[in-house]
Amino acid sequence: MTSNNNTKTNICAIGGGRLHLNNKALKLILFFPIAVLPFSPFYSYIFLLFTMILFSKYIDRNWRIFLSLILIWDIAVIYASRIHFNIGIDYDDDFSRYYQNYLDIYDGISGSLNVWGSGIEIGLGVFYKILSIALPRLLPHQLLFVTAFSICAIFYVWLEVHITKLIPFIQRAALIAFAMFIDVFIESLGLTRQAFSSVILLYALTSKNINIKFLFLAIATSFHTSAIFIFILFHIVKYYPRVSLIFILIAIFAFMSNASYINTNIEELIITLKEYLPIKIYAYLTHYIDANGWNLYYMRYIPIMKAIFMFGAIFSFFVLMPKDKLANEYKYIATISFMIFLLQFIPARIVFLFTHILFYFLLFIAFRKFFYLVFPIFFFYFIKRFYTLFIGSYLDSNVSSLFFSYPEMSFYPFYYLL
Repeated sequence: MTSNNNTKTNICAIGGGRLHLNNKALKLILFFPIAVLPFSPFYSYIFLLFTMILFSKYIDRNWRIFLSLILIWDIAVIYASRIHFNIGIDYDDDFSRYYQNYLDIYDGISGSLNVWGSGIEIGLGVFYKILSIALPRLLPHQLLFVTAFSICAIFYVWLEVHITKLIPFIQRAALIAFAMFIDVFIESLGLTRQAFSSVILLYALTSKNINIKFLFLAIATSFHTSAIFIFILFHIVKYYPRVSLIFILIAIFAFMSNASYINTNIEELIITLKEYLPIKIYAYLTHYIDANGWNLYYMRYIPIMKAIFMFGAIFSFFVLMPKDKLANEYKYIATISFMIFLLQFIPARIVFLFTHILFYFLLFIAFRKFFYLVFPIFFFYFIKRFYTLFIGSYLDSNVSSLFFSYPEMSFYPFYYLL
């Protein structure tokens, strides 16, 4: 009888069954990043990231949810430590304007709820109004924390509710930790309205209920009107994947061969139609369309490792996993988004959702069948990113610099709350 039980246990372990945390050593490993949390959310996050990835098959649902909440807390505390208002060169960040808007709403200044998007984008104003009612006046780093925590939590719930059920149990904790790698939020939360809009739009893209789908689309649009275009683009690519890919390849060839001529004509057309276009659309088009055309030199601004990961994901989608159901759901929109991001022949902000918010999620989907074979590459890349975030924060002085409001660690528990 004992032998049979042992056999079942071994089979369960190999197959990745729902193993419970009855191993003291494993509990100690999982508890370690929690114990570190009061003294250093930065190191707590590092330990927790690798713990959730490497021990994913041993983490049951309750522990996964608990550890994910700790992960969200760590990310929010780390992000909230950044420099508040020093806007670096070529870095997208609007927090100085957002904080002033929050103060105006807190003080009840008339019209402060609808200052974004010609009065259409009221989502952030409503969010700030809720904060002003529920909480006392927040300092800049406190508002950064609440904002980061909210966006991370919305993203996590989408992963937990809509995505984890689509992958094997043994990979679910790894998916969440990998998809929520801190780079996602360091790169995107400066664009607060678009970040909010993007994570809310995910529910509209994956919901099966038509009423819920359009409810979330409306909420996402209230934060950033680009949600409508992204929603339409996603469904066009979803229902006409090959046609969409061929079209984007033709567009790339045309723009790269004679972008100056094409963009000049587009600019002239926009100016001609100025009186018929909404002010925001006119301003957006004239701001982002470059009459000088596309230049190979622009690619020097693309992070080399991000480009390599993108090419690797495209190769995996079409060559290594051509018949994988989940990969097929995202491979065309991911490929088109990656092309736009890499070549920058049209504004890359258009595909912000897929090249920033969902970037590591898409990488996980692309490599999940052989994830632990490629993970050593990501392990060293993550370590390098942590080193860059830590060292760069003391050498640079732009909004991506961390540990401005408080240091990365202290012997005083919960020092970052003081």
